[in-house]
Amino acid sequence: MPVTAVWDNDTHTIIRHDYTDQWNHSDLYAALALTKDMLAGVEHPVDLIGNYLAAKVSNKDVLATLQVLSDVPPPTRRVIVVSEQATIRAVANVFGRVYPRWRGRLFAAATLEEARALLAGSGD
Repeated sequence: MPVTAVWDNDTHTIIRHDYTDQWNHSDLYAALALTKDMLAGVEHPVDLIGNYLAAKVSNKDVLATLQVLSDVPPPTRRVIVVSEQATIRAVANVFGRVYPRWRGRLFAAATLEEARALLAGSGD
């Protein structure tokens, strides 16, 4: 699958979406449906990591993805966009500051390790 949704840890507090080079919006919607099923099985807050490290994406792709993720129900708490592309991280950071729905909930990181550290360091 070009976009996968998996638990990133054993405590089921982080869901990671991994994007490949060949993904499209249909793949994103399929991953979102799986994410909703995963969220239905827990009652605690869950963070999301969008891992774009293996994908070539444009700013438009990230914006479209963030709009789709706005449909993710509680208990979703925070979203981290992971990309080596500085412009993608900048778009995510601006989006997280400008749009009230995402303010204080959307962040960007250059690596998965940095994303996990952000989530661990920001508390509940």
